Amino acid sequence: MNNCILSGRLTRDPYKKDSGAHFTLAVDHDYKDKDGSRGVDFLPISVFGKSADQVCKYLAKGDEINVLAKASSYTNASGAYKISFKLQKFEFVKVKYFDSNAADTTDELAPEEPESTAAENAPCTSDQDDVNE
Repeated sequence: MNNCILSGRLTRDPYKKDSGAHFTLAVDHDYKDKDGSRGVDFLPISVFGKSADQVCKYLAKGDEINVLAKASSYTNASGAYKISFKLQKFEFVKVKYFDSNAADTTDELAPEEPESTAAENAPCTSDQDDVNE
């Protein structure tokens, strides 16, 4: 079974690219380093289908969420080993924006990716700077 449960904060607003939404989740370590500070992992998260629209609409930089995701690993063009996560479910913990009419995001997400549309690669936000791939 390939399921990861993560809890953290969004490092920036989600953005749309390649028929999905993407964001980075900052996850604190549960232990302290020798100098007494806690480390942080920055994990790339992707989501596709209708939930990509929900992520873009309701999540923003600094929001704290819990995530159920599937992990995958690959080696990029420069030979670096990378891990990415495909969102399966998420739940709000602390968010800046709350709409009482918001859709229930704990439903299962569609397993297949939607067909490409004219809106592909359109940003959820106007800020596309500093996007790591």
